[in-house]
Amino acid sequence: MRHPLGFSIGTLAPDLGVYTIYYYYPVPLVFSRFLQPDLKIANQGEIGFSVGSATEFRFVGLSNPRIGVGFIFGGGLTVLHINFGFQF
Repeated sequence: MRHPLGFSIGTLAPDLGVYTIYYYYPVPLVFSRFLQPDLKIANQGEIGFSVGSATEFRFVGLSNPRIGVGFIFGGGLTVLHINFGFQF
């Protein structure tokens, strides 16, 4: 879900996107750990946000770049996910 921030910088009209994702791995991911049992992950969730623009603009040769941050959790593993160009 994206929502305009209500201001413009020249022709750029930034928006804020919020997203949730559910990851299901039919074959669980297996991580080996030193002196601990293997960590097996079959599903995870992610919640995050991104900032970008729904209107067409270019920055350093990229069309409509976005930057976002998400928090992945579940299966005994938590991750901070920073993404560039994510469409949500």
